[in-house]
Amino acid sequence: MPLKKILVIDDDEVDRISIRRALKQVYENPHIEEADSGKDGIERIKTEEFDCVFLDYLLPDMDGVSLLRDIYDENLGTAPLPIIMLTGHGKTSIVAEAIRVGAQDYLIKELLSPDTLSIAVTKAREVFDLKVNQKRAEQQLIQSRKMDAIGQLSGGIAHDFNNLLQVIIGNASILEALAEAAEASDVAEAEKIRRRAELILTAAEKGAALTARMLSFAREQELRPSVLDINTVLINMEELLDKAVGDAIIAKYTLSNDLPLINVDKVQLETSLLNFAVNARDAMPQGGYFMIETKKAFVHPKAEDFRGQHPLPGEYIRIGVSDTGTGIENAAIDKVFDPFFTTKDPGKGTGLGLSMVFGFVEQSGGFIQIKNKPGEGVTFCVYLPVYESGEELTATNSEKLSPSVSKESGNHAPTQHHDQSPEDDKSIASQERPDSASLHILMVEDTDSVAEFVKKQLKLLGHQTTHCTTADDALIYLEKGDVFDLVFSDVVMPGKLNGIGLIKEIRKFRPHQKFLLTSGYMGNQFKESDLNEISDIHVLKKPYKVSALEEYINKTMQGQDI
Repeated sequence: MPLKKILVIDDDEVDRISIRRALKQVYENPHIEEADSGKDGIERIKTEEFDCVFLDYLLPDMDGVSLLRDIYDENLGTAPLPIIMLTGHGKTSIVAEAIRVGAQDYLIKELLSPDTLSIAVTKAREVFDLKVNQKRAEQQLIQSRKMDAIGQLSGGIAHDFNNLLQVIIGNASILEALAEAAEASDVAEAEKIRRRAELILTAAEKGAALTARMLSFAREQELRPSVLDINTVLINMEELLDKAVGDAIIAKYTLSNDLPLINVDKVQLETSLLNFAVNARDAMPQGGYFMIETKKAFVHPKAEDFRGQHPLPGEYIRIGVSDTGTGIENAAIDKVFDPFFTTKDPGKGTGLGLSMVFGFVEQSGGFIQIKNKPGEGVTFCVYLPVYESGEELTATNSEKLSPSVSKESGNHAPTQHHDQSPEDDKSIASQERPDSASLHILMVEDTDSVAEFVKKQLKLLGHQTTHCTTADDALIYLEKGDVFDLVFSDVVMPGKLNGIGLIKEIRKFRPHQKFLLTSGYMGNQFKESDLNEISDIHVLKKPYKVSALEEYINKTMQGQDI
């Protein structure tokens, strides 16, 4: 690898000439700069970029070890660039101390030659790269574990919170129905009830949206990917982005032609771009420039400076989002994607915007790079994998259970039989009604408050309900021969069997049984084979209204897609 720019810190002109001569014999047209004091050397290292530094141990104002201590980078665990210590005698204690505080190799001046210099440079750069990559890997591992822990916590909160919201939203929707019924006798009272129900629903829906944002930074949100042209997305968003940054900021868009397509969630992509725009606006209260650039990029297997999981090599679409604002303080750069971290004043930011972007990009198979200049601005480079034509358009594991991507309804052949044969099951199936009028529903729900509310909803819809708190209890009813038009089960439940396991067991002896699943959060606990097993079953996402429950029941009984 060629050396483009080299710094020699030595107060002896004869030594500087020797090093310059040797460098020119080894490298083609090297750019060599010189400093004759420690102070000058430190200033140049902190303000300019060099590929390598030759540092004399004895300087007029300080020794080389003191200089190394001054520029030592705590985050990297070494000096911020490859450094070779120059010494007249090669005293072991000096060399050891220099390497301990950041130098990568040393040269004895009397032994200086093109060959020894070339070997020292190669070794110093290799050792430096090794240390930097090791430190980055450690930091990425720590970040990944932290995000996983936050994700597990968020998932647990989301599950419980959605159950609470389910009761609130469900009862509010029942209030709406009661308001309609009361309208005939007392219009004023009915309007009061309706307004109260609307207030409850609005607040609960905001809570549901907050839960969704928590799952997004935990990389557990349900994505709905579609094949998109990034330039078309940006063109359609241009007016919205211009309004988001405000009149004082000039927005510029540089869109490369003939870019490959991407396969990502359009809503999450647009939300991410809008988040960048809002952050840019807040960073430039006096005005400035907000710039978005799209281009194709090839990611090398040894890609560096990325945030998130190590990117797979290959073609990506690079979306560069830049501003000329205040930039990010170096002390905060490693925290910008942490949930609830914000540099904004109290009340002006939740700290969820960039963490949501990070979660979406990672979940989409991409990664992010940050190019930051404190006081001058920042560039976020979002890399999203190119969609390969012919690649199967399937959703992520969590999305396969999403109601919006439910596949065509179908039945699975039985693999074994319990107390009933397929013929017996077909006779049961023949008794099923073509629609959802007056169904007998087996509801499997472990949360009592949710179960109580759902029973009221189902009764309001004209259905009879049998309630079980565990999948094992549900199996007892079915194995003893009880007939149900529909099994309506939560996905995540305590005990040996969850909702998916329950369906797999029932299908062994009742392959034609109708199922409807519901969940507030499923996480990544299910195997691909489990998700494929129930890919034909609709999943009603909590929290839901009575109208949504009615629609899903009707569609399930009629074998229709949602």
